[in-house]
Amino acid sequence: MEIFEFESFKGIALTPNESSNIINESLSTINCGRDKPDYINKFNNKIEIKFNNKIFEIDYDILKAHINRRSIILIDQGYQEAEIRTQTNYYKLVPLEGSNFVTLEINGIHMHRIKGISPIDDAKRKTSVAGVKKGTRVLEIGTGLGYTAISSLKLGAREVVTIEMDENVLWLAERNPWSRELNSEKIKIVLGNAIDVIKNFYNEFDIIIHDPPRFTSSTSMLYSSEFYRNLLSALKPNGILFHYTGEPGRVKGKSFPSRISSRLKSVGFRILRYDDIAMGIKAKKE
Repeated sequence: MEIFEFESFKGIALTPNESSNIINESLSTINCGRDKPDYINKFNNKIEIKFNNKIFEIDYDILKAHINRRSIILIDQGYQEAEIRTQTNYYKLVPLEGSNFVTLEINGIHMHRIKGISPIDDAKRKTSVAGVKKGTRVLEIGTGLGYTAISSLKLGAREVVTIEMDENVLWLAERNPWSRELNSEKIKIVLGNAIDVIKNFYNEFDIIIHDPPRFTSSTSMLYSSEFYRNLLSALKPNGILFHYTGEPGRVKGKSFPSRISSRLKSVGFRILRYDDIAMGIKAKKE
């Protein structure tokens, strides 16, 4: 298995709200609300920000223009927006309106729930429903920005193994201040396709949190009986699976969670319940 060595961004990340506060000389945070600068100065047409004994500079006009952008701006030796464009995909860190929380968009589609709940609170709910507690060993399918892995760690998990197949997503996670706790000895990020990686585990995990992308023809294997059998095999006896399904109407028809529950039962899981807030199924290996 290929292990991804996570390294947090050493520069500064700003939301549009933070850029606005800096321009307007208001008391400001940096790094998407997670830190305070040592000082901020304006001279000529430059903004100078000191943080962790290092001075970062950016043009005043660039920072002012960022106020009206829906993006995270990164400042290090130079500056750039936190985004990646490939031939097929457009990845972007996006601040939630009215807050400093950050979500991930791929091709304009949010990879987190943002209506009525923040991505971080959503992760807390999933890990709570799954029953993560002190000493548990957790497997997560789909690292994303790492919010679920980090939440598991905060609840006391002794180890979190998290699988992500897209290195572009992890590059953005490294630049997201809310993901910095992924840099932990207790979190192991496996770079690879979960369909293949899951076959390496047998009776190893107390809890599996399966948070797949929405159901499409290209992601259907993550919802297949074969994959569910491998999840069952990776769990210890009496281990728990939390399977995020989203809203019942997310796929045509309103029985999507019921169809998933039936498939899980067919491979040997016992369904415990569907959680309306976490929007997922809790099941048990017996």
